Amino acid sequence: MVSLSQIQSSNARISSDLPAGLVAVFVGGTGAIGETTMKSFAKHAVSPRIYFIGWSKEAATRIQSDLEAVNPAGEYHFIAADVSLLRSVDDACREIKAKERAVNLVHLTSGTVAAGKDTTEGLRYQSAVAYYSRIRFIVNLLPLLQRAPALRRVLTVFGGTKEGSLDVNDLDSRRVPLGKLRGHLSSTVTLALESLAFEAPNVSFVHAFPGSVRSKSGVQRGRRVSSSNGNNSKAMPGAIYGALHSLFAVPPLLGLGGGTMPFTEAGERQLFVATSARFPARYHHHHKSSSSSSSSPVLGSGDASPGPVNTHNNNTTVGVSCPRGVPIARGTDARGGTGVYSVSYDAETAPHKVDELLQGLRDRDVVRKLWLHTEEEFVRATGSAFV
Repeated sequence: MVSLSQIQSSNARISSDLPAGLVAVFVGGTGAIGETTMKSFAKHAVSPRIYFIGWSKEAATRIQSDLEAVNPAGEYHFIAADVSLLRSVDDACREIKAKERAVNLVHLTSGTVAAGKDTTEGLRYQSAVAYYSRIRFIVNLLPLLQRAPALRRVLTVFGGTKEGSLDVNDLDSRRVPLGKLRGHLSSTVTLALESLAFEAPNVSFVHAFPGSVRSKSGVQRGRRVSSSNGNNSKAMPGAIYGALHSLFAVPPLLGLGGGTMPFTEAGERQLFVATSARFPARYHHHHKSSSSSSSSPVLGSGDASPGPVNTHNNNTTVGVSCPRGVPIARGTDARGGTGVYSVSYDAETAPHKVDELLQGLRDRDVVRKLWLHTEEEFVRATGSAFV
């Protein structure tokens, strides 16, 4: 386990190990994990430029004021969007692409697993916010990530290390029982990141599990979720929230009271995962940069074995140097430093049983089937595979 002191030491070196002017996109940055991680990033980065995306303008006003107080040298831009809708995701990405040539970090925390409703685009709400919209953001912003001269990382915070059985006949998650939903959705996220890593081996992809986070006012039992139109909120039924809370609680180690993690500590831990060289991209010496390409990812079955990280690359593209005694992480293919990582709240990678489960899905050609399904849904909902 990476200790909190090691994490804090690493984060303190962001200002020296990484260049000034880092550009970060926080999807779901107007609350909870996204907000605390974004504030930690603003605190440690030199003259950062941050885009944070959510539907609550009231929360955004408060957060923008907090960010300016934390680091007056930074630039902070709020983009209002209902991220359960892919067309709204596209609009937000167009706004970013009109202003930026490169992006260093895309951090995604949007949504809550709420059952039993569809978005206006015909996607099941829980899969729209946990999977489709997140992958759409990544696909749209991938060329900007590949152009970044320094850190190039995607961190999606949902169910890393909690991957489970995946029903290939129900990829849109309409019939998956609640008790199996986290494992199903977590596997779709991780396998999609593997697909994207084959297209962009110079970008690092991390799927993280946050644990249960204690907010400033305590653990919220009546968490609220945005409606499909993004203008209202709806209380999650207590039974569903209770089940989800038990799924995402962390064990009472690390001295955490009640199995929850303090709000600010959660932000520090996620910032470490977002910036540390412990989670490098996969590099090939023969890889031809596709930074000028705008093509959609061309993906195979996932059978190919990625090569190890090239430690001779400029360290700023990899991240903040690892703390003493902290090794390069094991990728989802069970090899070190291979570009896609499934990570728990303690910055440790998935157990070998998860590696074996994912390999079984690859052997069944699920990576390719999932991506074909994803692009079909993108085209059906928006008319295009990417913008």
